[in-house]
Amino acid sequence: MLFADPGLAATALRATVERFLTSESVSATNSTGRFRSAHERIEEWRDADPNRPPVADLFFAAKWLGNAGTHEDSDLSTIEVLDGARVLDEAFHRLFTGPDIDAHAQTIKRS
Repeated sequence: MLFADPGLAATALRATVERFLTSESVSATNSTGRFRSAHERIEEWRDADPNRPPVADLFFAAKWLGNAGTHEDSDLSTIEVLDGARVLDEAFHRLFTGPDIDAHAQTIKRS
C-alpha cells in the first residue's frame, strides 16, 4: 500500500498503535460503549507509567500521521509515511529493548 496509497499506509501506522494499546488492556470503548479516541487512549497508557512519556510522544506522532492519511484529499508522500514507520519502529524498539528488558528477562527466568 505504501506506493499505491501512502495515506492508507499512514492509516495502518495509526491502527498499529491502536492495536498495541488494546494488547496493553487500554480499552477502545468507554463505559457507555462509545469508542474512545486514539489520543485519549495514548494518554491513558502514557499516564500509567512515568517512563512512558517519551514513547507516547512517538505514538502521538504516528497517530497524527495516520489522521492526515485518513482524509480523502491526503497528500502524504511515501517518504513521509516511511518517516512515520521509522518513528513507530523506534517506539517499539524502546519498549521492547529498553532499560526494563533486564527486569523482564528476570521475570521470564523465574517462570
